[in-house]
Formats: sequence, structure tokens, C-alpha cells
Amino acid sequence: MEIKVTRDYSLFKKLEGNRSVKKRNALVKSIKEFDLTRYSPIIVSDDFRIVDGQHRFEACKELDLPIYFVVMPSDNAEKAMIVLNKYQSQWRNEEFFQYSVEKLGGSYKELKDYIDKYKIQLSYAVLLFPVKPFETAKVRDENFIFDKYEHCDELAEYYLSPEFRRLPFWKSKPFVRAIRYFFEKSDSKQRDKLKKKSLAIPQCASHIQYNVVFENLIKMRR
Repeated sequence: MEIKVTRDYSLFKKLEGNRSVKKRNALVKSIKEFDLTRYSPIIVSDDFRIVDGQHRFEACKELDLPIYFVVMPSDNAEKAMIVLNKYQSQWRNEEFFQYSVEKLGGSYKELKDYIDKYKIQLSYAVLLFPVKPFETAKVRDENFIFDKYEHCDELAEYYLSPEFRRLPFWKSKPFVRAIRYFFEKSDSKQRDKLKKKSLAIPQCASHIQYNVVFENLIKMRR
């Protein structure tokens, strides 16, 4: 199939029924950093209705880049649009993470081993394992580097304590963040005391609120 190219953006139009185009700054940034659109042309019908690649088209238009495209018969356009939107998907954070595990190893491999050892999700592990907790989306950045927290195993075991696991909000990120914060500023007696009073912990909207609750329960001084 021939790949064509043009800078005449006025040729293209939306295919009726296709999803609405949302501004995606990440896509613009990605294309600006390394333009691969010529290897991933948009698909259009023979009357230039965009079947697949609306966001790439808008990003290239914004960056004043040429549009690479292939043409398919109009009578197949609508069916192709439905199939592509139904089955096509982008990498999730977990898939970017697995790529880094295999490609970079190092702390990414250690984090993977940590996840397997304690059977926790990536989104919680990134709050417990590194020296500085980070958001899961950071694993999408191939240049992102992090170090292992010296007490990450002890912290994981504390978070996984039966006293906390029975709480309905045990798996919420604010709670995990608060446990990390509390662990770092408390001693073993204070940690044990919080576990004993775990049923008195109410569900909170943020880790900051949990921090206050924890301190009040064991009367920690700031």
C-alpha cells in the first residue's frame, strides 16, 4: 500500500461517528522529540475522511509537520474505524515498566522482584520501594532513574500487616503514602501502637489527613 504525504491539512476531515479529538500534549511532545509518523501513517478514506490517526493528524498540524497517510476504499472506512477503536490500545504504565525491566534492568529489575516478592501492584510499589516515592506514570520516561529505599522490605512488611489489611481502604494510595510517611518518622513502639489502634483509623481523602489521624491516635509530637 502506497504511503502518501502532504502539507495540505485542508484536505482531511473527520469520519462521521469517529471519536472526538482531545488535545494531547504528550503526543505533541512525543512527536516533537522523535517523529515516527512517516512509519505510522494515518488511514483515510478515498475522500480524505480520517479513519485512524486523528490525534496524530492534529499533533502534526500543530507542529507544522507533513501528514503521511494511506488511502483505503470509502466503503470499508466505517467498519475499519469501528474495528480499530475497539481493539487498538496503547501501552499502559505496567507495559512501559516491563519494557524498562527488560531493557534497563538495575533498579527496575529490583523493583520488579520487590513486586513479585510482596505481591503488590506497581502503583503501590513505587510508593514503598524507592528512596523518594513517585507517581506510576514516571516509568514512561526512559530517562527516569530512582534508587532503592534502605528500609523498603521492612516498610512493605509493615504495610502488609494483618491489622492494616482488614481496613476497607487499605489499598488506597493516600493510605499507602501515609503509611510510608509515618514509618519514616516513627519508632518501632509507635508503629506497633498504630497497628493496635488500626480499627480506629477513619477513611480519609488525602495522605495529609491520614498523617494527622495517625499522630493523634498515638499522640506523636510534630
